[in-house]
Amino acid sequence: MSKFVTSQLVQIGLSSLEMFALTASFWAYTGACHRARVAKAGEGQPKAIMRKVLTTLPEARSAWLSALFVLVYVGVEYVLIIWFTICFQPTTAHKISRSIGIC
Repeated sequence: MSKFVTSQLVQIGLSSLEMFALTASFWAYTGACHRARVAKAGEGQPKAIMRKVLTTLPEARSAWLSALFVLVYVGVEYVLIIWFTICFQPTTAHKISRSIGIC
């Protein structure tokens, strides 16, 4: 089996594990449970409900952590793509990167 196929199988396995772990984590939180908590939080005021959801409910932690993870992931991915393009592109960009000392 090639390294590519092995890496794909590892990614599929980890994604499956993540799916099952997240399903088990949020199994008790049903739609009725969420609606009851939101109704108690703001008594119909949209701003109060949004503030409560974004700061104190248990889902807030996972939402903020997920947003932070995506932000960091996209930033690192962007920086690596630019670095690989500059350092390993065998064209004019390669000559420019060597002349300015990036790689």
